Amino acid sequence: MAYKPVVVTVDIENTPMLAHVWDMYETNVLKVERHSYILSVAYQLYPSHKIIVKAIWQYKGYKPEAHDDYELVKDIWKLLDSADVVIGQNSVAFDIKKLYTRFLFHGLGVPKPFANVDVLKINHAVFKHPSNKLDEVCQYHGIGRKLPHTGKDLWFGCMAGNEKDQRLMEKYNAHDVYLTRAVYDKVHAWAKPSQHPNMALMTGKYSGCVDCGSTRFTRRGPWRNRGGKTIYERLQCINCGKWNKGPNEMISKENSLMRAL
Repeated sequence: MAYKPVVVTVDIENTPMLAHVWDMYETNVLKVERHSYILSVAYQLYPSHKIIVKAIWQYKGYKPEAHDDYELVKDIWKLLDSADVVIGQNSVAFDIKKLYTRFLFHGLGVPKPFANVDVLKINHAVFKHPSNKLDEVCQYHGIGRKLPHTGKDLWFGCMAGNEKDQRLMEKYNAHDVYLTRAVYDKVHAWAKPSQHPNMALMTGKYSGCVDCGSTRFTRRGPWRNRGGKTIYERLQCINCGKWNKGPNEMISKENSLMRAL
């Protein structure tokens, strides 16, 4: 039975920690007054081009310097719990771990398992860009660049309730999702099997492309597996360019002779 996976591109913005230190050059923290919390999340549900931003200041009862992100985090939990595939930039090492920590803090439980596709990991494993930072990769390929902002003051302004900074943060967060999705669209056909889910299995179209699920292929001759004993038909997806092996084993001459004996 065919299934339509929920694919979402996600990016979060969070606050710095508030802590006491002896001196500016000291790295030891004496006391943490307030831990980091989530400021905003931007996401895009495939195949829609609409990017949605939810921020802590959009919720009822918000006051400047308030740091209770429960309602925002609860909505993000619902989003991830509905997803089959989550796409992000540095999402394995940062975004998802950060969100899981806040889920645990608020007692929200474990969301439904999903495939975490990290664009940064694909770029790091397959390519040699001058830098794997989102801004640099986007500029390298002419996709665009991250929105300029006022640096740390943007985060401090949002925390203080400055509406101008909050509007800029929403645009900045949304634009990061746009760039992440654009880079994903460019590189995902190059991803290693461990970095991308098998969409043919996920959609139930078992004869479809492992990367996008499309059933439109160009046949490009035989493909021998690593062991050299089995030969498959080599197929290239017309939709995304991913190389696939045909669903049926092709019998090689040597296999035919061995079976005849």
